[in-house]
Amino acid sequence: MPGRKAKPPRLWFREDDATWIILDRGRQIRTGCSRDDVNGAAKALETHISERHTSTIGATDPNVLAIADVLTAYEISKRPKDEGDERPWAQHDLLLIRLLDLNNFFGDRTVSELKAQLCRDFVDWSTGTANDNNRRAGISPRNATVSD
Repeated sequence: MPGRKAKPPRLWFREDDATWIILDRGRQIRTGCSRDDVNGAAKALETHISERHTSTIGATDPNVLAIADVLTAYEISKRPKDEGDERPWAQHDLLLIRLLDLNNFFGDRTVSELKAQLCRDFVDWSTGTANDNNRRAGISPRNATVSD
């Protein structure tokens, strides 16, 4: 019987040290940030999470290749080359918003898990409206807005 699912890494304010720490699977990692430095603590958490992720970019086995890594590679390939032109960067920002929604839904899955029903589930999740196939199957849509 599998155990309880681990909580994700998170920030916690430690009163005795008056600093923010990262709680991750029973470990306490110091950020060195005071109570007022919430942004610094958030950045430390972001760095900690990114260091934990093992990239699968370069893998050819769809059972190993993470969809999150495919989305990351796509975003890198679409970055504007010209630093000075604002219009491509504005379009890139819109792309990032769309990729964030895709990553929120598909990010923890591998490419081999990508099937038609999963794509229909994403449409329901992102629109909050059940499509005909899911309605017939009795699958209800998500009741929240995208990117929350």
